[in-house]
Amino acid sequence: MRLILLLILGLTLPTRLAPDLESQAALAEKLIEQRVANRWNAGIVVGLVDGDATKIVAAGKRGGDLAAAPDGRTVFEIGSLSKAFTGILLAEAVERNEVGLDQAIADLLPPAVREKFTGDKARITPRHLAQHTSGLARMPSNFRPKDSNNPYADYSTEQMFEYLGSCALNAAPGREYQYSNLAMGLLGHLLAQKAGGDYEATLLKRICEPLGMKETRITFTPEMRSRLARGHTVLGFETANWDIPALAGAGAIRSTMDDLLLFAKANLDPARCPIAAALRRSQSERHRINPELEMGLGWHISGAAGLEIIWHNGETGGYHSYLGLDVKDRRAVVILTNTASSIDDIGRHLLERKSPLDPARQIPRGGADRKAVQLEAKQLEGLTGEYSLSPAFSITVTHEDGKLMAQATGQEKAEIYAESENRFFYKIVDAQITFERGDDGKATRLTLLQNGQKIPGTKVR
Repeated sequence: MRLILLLILGLTLPTRLAPDLESQAALAEKLIEQRVANRWNAGIVVGLVDGDATKIVAAGKRGGDLAAAPDGRTVFEIGSLSKAFTGILLAEAVERNEVGLDQAIADLLPPAVREKFTGDKARITPRHLAQHTSGLARMPSNFRPKDSNNPYADYSTEQMFEYLGSCALNAAPGREYQYSNLAMGLLGHLLAQKAGGDYEATLLKRICEPLGMKETRITFTPEMRSRLARGHTVLGFETANWDIPALAGAGAIRSTMDDLLLFAKANLDPARCPIAAALRRSQSERHRINPELEMGLGWHISGAAGLEIIWHNGETGGYHSYLGLDVKDRRAVVILTNTASSIDDIGRHLLERKSPLDPARQIPRGGADRKAVQLEAKQLEGLTGEYSLSPAFSITVTHEDGKLMAQATGQEKAEIYAESENRFFYKIVDAQITFERGDDGKATRLTLLQNGQKIPGTKVR
């Protein structure tokens, strides 16, 4: 009778019922506890928004000497989620009439660089930078880190402008979507210069202060550092934080779940915010990439089966982040982890149950179904050495106390276990190494098998 009455009154039933907040929290807790138990992530915290209500659940540990799980005040690097903030800074600058979305960025460049912006480069606009359609490369070719554990730290603004003055575009501006850290880093720098400060000062004044976000910044305060979750590599080792001075707009921000929930709620309901016009513009200025994906200003916008999700994720050497917004139903999911291992599938699944979870991450990570065999010390000794897989990446194999250890560039040593005389596997990650031996029994090459890729390496010493 209830259904009949609704139809008589001319009302319609919703085609998709969003799960309630408590059931969402219960599912989120189950999923992240499984992910931590399977050794994919050290610690995870999930924030959920449903209208005006919020809920936080967590699992795992913060790292270092802190065995407790992360919480709403735990500090994380958010990586490329910073790009959503940079897109909003652009929208705010447009609202202030400081820049035009479609003006040439050459107008904003230093004179020495501006005179080199000829041809297609002269047509690049802030819109192109924010929507990844500038034609600029993902990363500049003169990016050569001295420290792979903190790769952006020594890349300067001068180097960025040196590259921009001489580079060629991959495509004409506005023609193709090509994700670019360089483009967003450049945009952040130009906006900050126009505002009369650096990127962090502009971020704090124009987004964080209006939204009440007191613990979102780039430079750690001593108090923030005391609540920092220690980052972990994909192999599970603790690793250093990343500093990103020149390309800050692409990924330098650190934040907490409490602050990011404020950010999510503001973007769900801009009318309540002092920067409402900028938040709306960042979502409404769109470039279509394909039938199911658009770019806002810094935001990705996915639409399928009647559900539109505005989102961005991010990753640094020891962290991963995801923020997704269902603006129509005023729901949001924020996930932060102190491991460089994706949790995007959990975020998408919590927003839309039909979105599948990553099957590989539903089982224990690395070597759970493999059996190790014992090899003689002489057989292990024949495998030691350094193997080059690319100019910037190598694996060094050593024999220590009866164990064969492998150390990849920028990572700590990890034991690899023999499956046969030439096949070895990791237990802490789903990866294998196969050696090729010469007539003398000593290896001359290896192949790394991971994520469906086979990467050969030649012994260099």
